Amino acid sequence: MKKQFLNIVMAMAVPCLLSFQSCKKEGNTATSTLGQATITGRITGDIDLTSGKKDGLSGVKVIARINFSDLSTSSAPSGVKVYEATTNADGYYTLKVDAGSKVVNAMLELPNKINLEQTKEDGSKEVVEFMINGSASRTVTLYKGQTKTENEEYTSEKSLPIGLVTIKGKVEYRNDLCEADPDDQVSKVPSGTKLVITWTDDDSESREVVINVKSDGTYEFSVESKSASKTIKVRGLKFFADQKYDDGGDCKTEVDYGYTTVTTSSTVNKNETNIEDIIFE
Repeated sequence: MKKQFLNIVMAMAVPCLLSFQSCKKEGNTATSTLGQATITGRITGDIDLTSGKKDGLSGVKVIARINFSDLSTSSAPSGVKVYEATTNADGYYTLKVDAGSKVVNAMLELPNKINLEQTKEDGSKEVVEFMINGSASRTVTLYKGQTKTENEEYTSEKSLPIGLVTIKGKVEYRNDLCEADPDDQVSKVPSGTKLVITWTDDDSESREVVINVKSDGTYEFSVESKSASKTIKVRGLKFFADQKYDDGGDCKTEVDYGYTTVTTSSTVNKNETNIEDIIFE
């Protein structure tokens, strides 16, 4: 009888134990509801002074740190969970971070300074130190399934607010003086004709670059400027070619005539283009 009573008690206790274990397992769901949130953005800087625009910075490491307590609805270990991403060739990055039923406060971190190779107006390259424009760290508040955009810009001393000034035009030479109409006396210059561009940069230093006239007989040159306008001078390097000329009513040809230009000077407003045609005489 005593043994039978004990069996009955045990039989009643088993469902209760199973129920208790099931309840305990169901209640410990601190991480079972985790999903993801997204932080994305673009990191830019002026690394090409011939482009007139900000460029995407590749290879910049972006870090997000989240406290474990933000990912748990009950007790959680102390410490942080770290996520990393690196910007692609166009400066874009994407960070997928964990997020649950609670608000997640992600600490986003960027380098305060980075050294980058910068292309100058004349095409030369120099390694320049860039500083972050905003804060190197900031808190991004996220919910599960949410996406937030965090862009940032880096600047160097030589790449603060800028614009682009442009000068362009036709390049011709007066090679047929036998024609009465001045417009008929000119032709586009020979391939390889060179022009010398001079200007004063934003640091008050004199700059000079040599460019080739395009195959269609035109030229175009752009330079960045922080000031409202910039004065650009253009002169042609002397070249030799034949020239027809009127000699007492007879049209003759001088072989290897030396063509030279008069230097043109043009004041160009920021973000505008001036047309300056050039004629070698």
